[in-house]
Amino acid sequence: SRIATSYQDMVAAAKKEGINLYLRSGYRAIKLQQTYYDASVKSYKSQGLSDKEASAKALEYLQYPGASEHHTGLALDIISVEWQNTVEDLNAKFETTDAFKWLDKNAAEYGFTLR
Repeated sequence: SRIATSYQDMVAAAKKEGINLYLRSGYRAIKLQQTYYDASVKSYKSQGLSDKEASAKALEYLQYPGASEHHTGLALDIISVEWQNTVEDLNAKFETTDAFKWLDKNAAEYGFTLR
């Protein structure tokens, strides 16, 4: 498909600059999104947050089940291999990495938009 070719071209270009991209997630069924959301809320509650606080914290990095572009197949979570191997979750700290900076500068050339 066209998106696969664009993604492969982007990965190859990044690799030439020492950036190893990793496709962490693509299409995601609503049921799987619910599983991720529930696990995130449970984790935050185990840290002492209330139901409301845990839900708000989970929604900082996840969309509520049924509201994610992952359900449409229009969203990808692209990170670096290094991030995947050393960090447990997606969070704003990824924005400080060379991989994010490369994606921010170059993703649009391959038809991708960062959000």
